[in-house]
Amino acid sequence: MPNSKLNRPKKAQSAKQPFAESSARILAVVRLIPPGFVASYADVAAQAGLPGRARLVARALKLSNDDRLPWQRVIRANGTCAVLGQQALLNAEGVQFQGARIDATFWLRTLIDVQSAEEFDRFLWGF
Repeated sequence: MPNSKLNRPKKAQSAKQPFAESSARILAVVRLIPPGFVASYADVAAQAGLPGRARLVARALKLSNDDRLPWQRVIRANGTCAVLGQQALLNAEGVQFQGARIDATFWLRTLIDVQSAEEFDRFLWGF
């Protein structure tokens, strides 16, 4: 009987490394959102080159230790706040609400104007 340890496929080198790289891209995009504007989790993910990864954006924001990160500018796709106290922070920046939803004039759909993934990398990372 063969040793089962010898037949197991090798594990990936580090599961944390891809998250660290993705997280860095996400946080860089969040920092680009100017005061008084918002973007959805999905918009941030798309701008970071991670379309369809809105939950990864939420995780990166939750795990960030950066006190200066403007996390409050990232909202749900339906225009509502996701975190208690978020509306007050956005109101302080001049963002206006229609009921519980943010007025559409305060949404950013495109944070940067890039034509390709290579151009985005040059913009974001400087190479």
